[in-house]
Amino acid sequence: MPLSEVHSKKLEEAIKALHTRGHYEAFMEDPRSYPNDGQKLEELLGTNFSMMGEDAKDFLESSEKSPFTQQMLGVSYPFLNTSTLANQAEKAFEVWRKTSREERASLLMGSLDRIAKLFPLMAEATMHTTGQSSIMAFQASGPHSSDRALESLAIGYELLGRYPKHADWHKRVGKQEIHLKKNFVAKPYGIGLSIGCSTFPVWNSLPSIFANLISGNVSLHKAHPSAVLPIALVLNAIREEAIEQGFDPNIVQLAIDPKEGPRTKELAESPMVKLIDYTGGSPFGEYIESLKGKITFTEKSGVNPVLMRSSENLNATLGNLAFSLSLYSGQMCTAPQNIFIPAEGVFENGELIPFDVVVKSLLKAIRGISEHEKIGPGTLASIQSEQTIERIKTSSNSGAQILLEASSFSDSHFPNSRNSSPAVLLVEEDEMDLAQSECFGPIAIVVKSKSFESAVKSAKDLAAEQGAISCACYCIDGKLNEWVADEMNQSFVPVSFNLEGYIWVNQAAAFSDFHLSGANPAGNASFGQVEFVSRRMVWLGNRYFQKPE
Repeated sequence: MPLSEVHSKKLEEAIKALHTRGHYEAFMEDPRSYPNDGQKLEELLGTNFSMMGEDAKDFLESSEKSPFTQQMLGVSYPFLNTSTLANQAEKAFEVWRKTSREERASLLMGSLDRIAKLFPLMAEATMHTTGQSSIMAFQASGPHSSDRALESLAIGYELLGRYPKHADWHKRVGKQEIHLKKNFVAKPYGIGLSIGCSTFPVWNSLPSIFANLISGNVSLHKAHPSAVLPIALVLNAIREEAIEQGFDPNIVQLAIDPKEGPRTKELAESPMVKLIDYTGGSPFGEYIESLKGKITFTEKSGVNPVLMRSSENLNATLGNLAFSLSLYSGQMCTAPQNIFIPAEGVFENGELIPFDVVVKSLLKAIRGISEHEKIGPGTLASIQSEQTIERIKTSSNSGAQILLEASSFSDSHFPNSRNSSPAVLLVEEDEMDLAQSECFGPIAIVVKSKSFESAVKSAKDLAAEQGAISCACYCIDGKLNEWVADEMNQSFVPVSFNLEGYIWVNQAAAFSDFHLSGANPAGNASFGQVEFVSRRMVWLGNRYFQKPE
C-alpha cells in the first residue's frame, strides 16, 4: 500500500527533525489529546489475550502483578514453542524482505496510528505492571515510545533511499567501451529478537522492533514475564495493520516463557535468530554480546554521576537534582546515582557553601518530595520488583554512612503500594566500593571528593570501567564546563549542564538526544543514531555486463 499524503508529510517532518535536532514531537504528550473511550484494563484482567491472526490453542497465565495493588493481573497469553515461532517468522520474512521501503513505511505509519488509539489503555497496563505513575506510564509507553519508533522508521526510510536502485556504468579501456548495468539492494538479515525489560516494556523495545521492520527484518519479541500486557497491545496493533494491508501478521510475534522457566537463552541461541536487542543487567547483556553469529544491540547497567562545583541558585539546583533522584524511584537507566560534592563545598555566586550545608539542603529537597502527601506518590510512584526493595536494604547495610533512610510512604490512592523513599548514603572518594556499580532503584550515593577536578577524574574512570548513560554537571564556569565535557566525552558519556525547572537529566528527547552512546560498558547501541538501523541491513551491488551492440 502506498504512503498516504498524511503519512508522507509526517515522515518528511520526522526526517527533517533528524537533521535539525531541534524539538519535534509527532505524538502529543497531553493525555487529553487522546479519547479514553476504548477498552479498559479491567476488561482484560483474568482473560485470554488473543493475538490477531493467530490460532493459538495453548494460553499461559503471566506472573504480572500490580506494584500498586499487589493483585495479579491474571492475563494469559498464547504460547508457541520456539521452533514454531521461528518457522512462522521465517515464512513471513520471505515475503517481507522483498517489500519496498514505501510498503514498509505505510504499514508502520498505519501501525503508529493504531497504537496511538491505545495510549490510554497502554498507560493503565504499564502503570500496573511497572509501577510507573499514571502520567509517566502514559508518556513513556505512549507518545515517547511512538516518537522513538518513528525516529527509527525515519532513519531507515532515508537510508533505503540513499543509493539509486539502478545505474549505468561506462568506462573506456583502450579501444573497448566497458558497459555494466548495476542494481543496488539493501538486504536484511532475517529474524530479529527483542528482549523486553520490566520497567519500560514499550519504550525500550518499540524502537528496535521498528528498526527491524523498516530494514526488512521480522521481529520476535520476548516479553519480560512481569510486564507483558503493554507490549502485547502494541504487537497486536502492528499485526492488525499487517492483516489489513495484506501481509503476514507474523512479521511480529510475542514470545512468552513456558511454565518451566525462562527461555530467553533458547530464543537467543536459535540459529534462525540473526539480530538481538537487549535491555537489562550487565551479566546477561554480556552473554548476549558474546553470542557468535549474532548482531547485538544492548543497553546494560551504568553508573551515572553528578558533578557539583557552583551554582547561581543552589536551592533551584538541588531541587532539580532531588526530583531527578526521586522520579520513578530511581528505576530509570538515566537516573543519577553518584553525587560528587567537593569536601570544601559548592560555590553559590562566588560564596563557598560548606559541604555539610549542601548535603543537608539536598536531603531537605528530597524529603520535600517524598514526604509531600500529593507530590510524593505521584513522583516516586511504586517499586516494580521485590528485588529492588532487597537492594535498598542491602545498600543500607553496606557500611556506608546513612544520610537518609529509605522508608515506605502513604499513598492514599493505593494503600497497598510497594514503595520506598530514596536512601542517601555517604562515602569518601578513596572508599568508593559501593559506588563502583549500579544500585538500581531509589539509592543515591554522595561521594565526598577531594576536589572538583578529582571528582571529574573519578567519574570519567568509573564510566570507562563500568559504563554510564548520563552525567549531570552543576558548574557556572564556562571554561571549566568545556573541560568537563571533553573529559566525560572521552568515556563516551554525554553531559547535561546546570539543568533547572522542568527539565531533568533522566530525560532524553527523540529526534534530538541520542539514548546511550553505544561506546562504553553501559551498552553497544544508541537510539537515534544511524547505526542503530543501518547495522540491520547490508547494501549489495550486482553488476550485469552489457555486450557492445
